[in-house]
Amino acid sequence: MNYQKFVNIVKEEVAERFSQKEVEVVTVTKNNQISKVGLTFKNKTHNETIEASPTLYLEDLFYRYENGMIVLDEVVNEICTYYMESQKWIDENGYVDIRLEDYESVKYRIVCFFVNKEMNKDILNDIPYIPYHDLAIIFKIAFDVRKDQVATSLIRNDHLIMWGITLKDIAAVAMQNTEQLFPIVFRPMDDIIKQITGEEIEVNDMMYVLTNQQWLNGAITMLYSYCLKNVGNLLKENFYLIPSSIHEMIVVRESGVEGIEYLNAMIREVNASEVNPEEVLADRAYYYDRKTETVSDC
Repeated sequence: MNYQKFVNIVKEEVAERFSQKEVEVVTVTKNNQISKVGLTFKNKTHNETIEASPTLYLEDLFYRYENGMIVLDEVVNEICTYYMESQKWIDENGYVDIRLEDYESVKYRIVCFFVNKEMNKDILNDIPYIPYHDLAIIFKIAFDVRKDQVATSLIRNDHLIMWGITLKDIAAVAMQNTEQLFPIVFRPMDDIIKQITGEEIEVNDMMYVLTNQQWLNGAITMLYSYCLKNVGNLLKENFYLIPSSIHEMIVVRESGVEGIEYLNAMIREVNASEVNPEEVLADRAYYYDRKTETVSDC
């Protein structure tokens, strides 16, 4: 069975189980121009309120099906279970009633994240953004923020026109909202490795992880108020920021880096071999100078 036939069959099977919903196949352009196919669930009565419903992507399920790891009924069951669990969470916890046409309704849910500017140059033509070195700060509406899951909607130029506001207006509220909804986490790398492996390791205070509590799109935390200044005061020296993915920055003491060329080569190699293409942020490090309180490219 080819991928298109798989998608069509799964869509029809899922739609039969949710007759009160409109189940649609959508192709979504994700970060770094990666296209993914998924299913969305919509109420049959449409309005301008954003529905808190996930898009369930099918690529991984098809891979598992094609390689005999799962049968078709299990694919459908997994999709339906995930959707029902998501809706149950919403019913029990509620979500912010966001009316897309009303700026006051969305104002305090506007957040910002980093993407790579060159790798997303096509989509940047249609959305408001702020250049930052080789990155771009983009804006989204966060209508469902959990401990390990975030549901967002990308803000486009048309939204600014509809709301009658400017890029400056949303930039002013976005960082404040992001800091509140996605609190910062700064931990030694050794702690993270120990948490993952459960093994005691030799203490090394050269590397730290900078992210948010959700560990999702956490690289933007480097722009939080006084973040880099406070990190510099803690380390008592200048440091490098390694964009290991869109989800985090790795902070490395200047005294722990032997050469910039080696550091950037390592970043490129890891991005090419280890990082999900959708999660790649940049191919070079940044340098923070405590005296000037500035970030520069390496």
